[in-house]
Amino acid sequence: MLQFMLAVSSRSGAAASGMEVWSKVIFLAYVLCLVLYIWGTFHSDKMGKASITMMVGEEIKKIAWAKWGNT
Repeated sequence: MLQFMLAVSSRSGAAASGMEVWSKVIFLAYVLCLVLYIWGTFHSDKMGKASITMMVGEEIKKIAWAKWGNT
């Protein structure tokens, strides 16, 4: 995959700027996969819904409280 990205990026002249575009595309693909995974798990069954609710709801509250709750 990296060889393909370098081959396509080097045609434009500046491989570094081409790789920056590829990194943005791969990041967006990763975020999309993550959102689809969370959505699919949430709607799969009761256990999946409970798991996602716990991770997203309760764990985020703990992280936020640890960072901003003591100010």
